[in-house]
Amino acid sequence: MPEIVSAWSGLSPRDSFLLTCSVVSSSRIRYEITSGNIGGAFAVKNMTGAIYVAGALDYETRKRYELRLAASDNLKENYTTVVIHVKDVNDNPPVFERPTYRTQITEEDDRNLPKRVLQYHLTLVASDSLNENETIIVINVKDVNDMPPSFPQQVYERTMDEELAVPFPIMQVVLLVC
Repeated sequence: MPEIVSAWSGLSPRDSFLLTCSVVSSSRIRYEITSGNIGGAFAVKNMTGAIYVAGALDYETRKRYELRLAASDNLKENYTTVVIHVKDVNDNPPVFERPTYRTQITEEDDRNLPKRVLQYHLTLVASDSLNENETIIVINVKDVNDMPPSFPQQVYERTMDEELAVPFPIMQVVLLVC
């Protein structure tokens, strides 16, 4: 039995022309798919033998179809097998593991970022030729204590009477931390 092999990319639009099977005869020939047309994925023009995509093709669901095609002139009938291989196409969008990613950097980071901003919210978009997806990135800028402590005054003085009870508070010095 003759066999015709064809390959087709997945996600084919309905009614896309696939191939034509023809028989040389002086009689009027009618064509029919007699088996293997799972889910009605294909159709044949009964007068021309043109095979069309009639339903959605999905590589992940079915990679191969083996159609039995009959050709008849109302007196005699002949059969052939048409094998159609569905090729995989990128029909899945990019996927991020999380909707939001968080990280922290210190203000001393030398990437020339503005120093007064304490948090950045970024939207990251991943795209292929057909689909896209996005996620949020949150970057917290951690303040680094890079200023030395300082006293508000250079000199502190206090006069005290002698013979005060011990312990007697003299003064409290406050240190400024920026």
